Amino acid sequence: MEQINAYKTPEADLEADLEFEKPQYLASQGKRFGTLILDNIFIFVYAIAIGFILGIIFALTDNVALLEVLAKPIPNFLFGLSVVFSYYFFLEILWGRTIGKIILGTKVVDVNGNRPKASAIFMRTLVRFIPLEAISFLPNNGASGWHDRFSNTQVISSR
Repeated sequence: MEQINAYKTPEADLEADLEFEKPQYLASQGKRFGTLILDNIFIFVYAIAIGFILGIIFALTDNVALLEVLAKPIPNFLFGLSVVFSYYFFLEILWGRTIGKIILGTKVVDVNGNRPKASAIFMRTLVRFIPLEAISFLPNNGASGWHDRFSNTQVISSR
């Protein structure tokens, strides 16, 4: 009678190609354009909400001088830049996605498919302010924008 060792590792001739993670596919330009439109709508709503809150605070504190300063072109422009920057930067730092990306099922990852570092998100957000950056997607089909290339990030479909 053959003795069986209960502590021996079992042997099997299995050639299983186990893949636990869903493969990552780059988001289409159509999805990316859709997120741009949705994000611009949400940025507009976000700016109105911040302006409304600041208006109430300035009215309650009777601080008309600061309100007049913000009504001038350069401070108003800088306020707009800070609203857009904070929308993209903080949402992509927290969740790797903006509200538009959540709705359309995309997310930002680094070139290795991992969560990007804060420095990459910072660079990605800054590059968005380069004039005509949006046309950097046009050269060929599947092109990534400057904010992807300069920050070594990409946008993938998450569903």
